[in-house]
Amino acid sequence: MKSFKLFFLVLLAALPVLQSCNDSDTEGADSVALVTINNPGGLAGTFHFTADNGQTLYPSEMTDVFFGYNPDDGQRALIYYSLLDTKKEGYDYNIKLYALQAILTKEVEPMDPNDPADVEKFGEDPIEVAKINNVYDCLISGGYLTLTYNIYATLQGETHKISLVRNTHDTDTEEPEYTMLELRHKAEASIEDAGKRSGVASFKLGEYDPAVTNKKGILLRVKHLDESETEEYIKINYEK
Repeated sequence: MKSFKLFFLVLLAALPVLQSCNDSDTEGADSVALVTINNPGGLAGTFHFTADNGQTLYPSEMTDVFFGYNPDDGQRALIYYSLLDTKKEGYDYNIKLYALQAILTKEVEPMDPNDPADVEKFGEDPIEVAKINNVYDCLISGGYLTLTYNIYATLQGETHKISLVRNTHDTDTEEPEYTMLELRHKAEASIEDAGKRSGVASFKLGEYDPAVTNKKGILLRVKHLDESETEEYIKINYEK
């Protein structure tokens, strides 16, 4: 699992054109954006993108790697692209798409901590939100919570389930200005002798979106990787 540097997502959410990335995998691209893929027809070659500020990008040109590419509607991704001079009617930007890195995309799910089946479903294995320069690598934008996480995993291809849940017994009395959610991890195999690995996930907040609740943000509970700290609560503020 590759860790994306999400610390720059505040810029990406505000403007879908960002001077970029000298990356051999994206040669030719001069911009990068965090987007949601729109493909309601479910047909290859008919998709376009919406950046988290609502602006739209249409890939009228693509590299050969996208031949027959048919993404899921609503998939989150980082795209690497360059702007084209010609305009595309109905879209804010017309682009050439060079590369796309899909992000694990899920919704918030309810969890009853008193139900063993629910605890088994979502797991209790350690997980943490990664930091860059001592700043949590996460962002609330476009109706999503996007974050880089760290877990213990091997390189043997075992399955790890990452979920964002709403504890059905939670009340927000202690933090009335924040909505409490939990980041959960379930490893499908033993993680003995595993190393720290990173990944990226983006969760559609729906009714828990601060733009809907008018709260300051999310209070996120995680089970820390450090066994000396059983749990941690992270305040993630929403910047309008």
